[in-house]
Amino acid sequence: MSKLWIFGDSFWSRNTLTPRYSQNTGQRTNISYDHFCEVFAQHSNLDFSWGSTALSNRGASNDIIMYYFDWATHQPNFNIDQDICIVGLTTFDRRATKPVPNDITWDWNIGIENVREQRLSSTNHDSMMTLYREKGSQRYSANTEYFINHWNKESLDTEMNHMIFNTDLVWEEYKVCNMIDGMITHAKQRGVNVILHEGCSKLWANRVNQLQSTYNWHNMSNAPGFENYVTKESEKQYVNHMSPDANRELGECLADWYKDQ
Repeated sequence: MSKLWIFGDSFWSRNTLTPRYSQNTGQRTNISYDHFCEVFAQHSNLDFSWGSTALSNRGASNDIIMYYFDWATHQPNFNIDQDICIVGLTTFDRRATKPVPNDITWDWNIGIENVREQRLSSTNHDSMMTLYREKGSQRYSANTEYFINHWNKESLDTEMNHMIFNTDLVWEEYKVCNMIDGMITHAKQRGVNVILHEGCSKLWANRVNQLQSTYNWHNMSNAPGFENYVTKESEKQYVNHMSPDANRELGECLADWYKDQ
C-alpha cells in the first residue's frame, strides 16, 4: 500500500488538547482526536502512521519543514514510485536558528533529531515583538517559556534584536518562497509525488497583520485550506487548532479534491 507522508507545523501534528487548555480544565493531553490527515489517508486508501510518516512539530518554520521533506524523501523507507507527500506551509516570518550557544552543528543525516537535540529551533517575528514589548516586566519570564521553550537567555536576546531590527520580512518571504518552490520542483524532477499545501501561511498572516504573500508560485496546489475550519475556541483548545468534527470534514473535503486531480 502506498504511504502518506506529511510535513508541517502544529496544524500537521497529532491532535491532542493543548497543554494550557488541559491545565485550565484538568483534562488529559494524552488522548488523540481525529486529524484531517488520518481521514484523508483512510478515504484515499493510503497507509499513514504518526510514528513513521509524519514529520511535523509545533512552531516549525518553513525552512525546517522543507528540510524534513528533503531528508525523508531520500530515506530507504520512502518509496518514490508509490508514496505521496503533503508539505504544509506556515507563516513566512518564521525561520530556523540555534536556540543554545554550542559547537553542535546541524546534521542533514539525523532528520527531526536536529530539533530534539536543540541543534535547530524556530523563531518568529510576532513572538519576538511580544517579548520585546514585555522585557523587564513580570510577564516576560512567563512568556519566554510559553513562546520559546528551552532557549538560552543570551541567544534569545540576540535573536529578539535580530528579528526586530535587522530583518526585512518582505525579503524573507521572497527568499523562502523561492527556496520552497525550487525544492518542490527538484523533488518532482526526481519523481516524488508531492502536494504543496498553503497550510496556515495565509490564515496566520491575517491574524498577526502580516503582509499576504505576493509570490508567483509555480508549484502551489489549490487544495482546500484551513480558513473555514479554525475557530477562536478550537485554536486554543486543540494542538492542530481544529475540532475533531472540523478535522473530519476537512479530511473528507481533501480526499474528494485529491480524487479529482
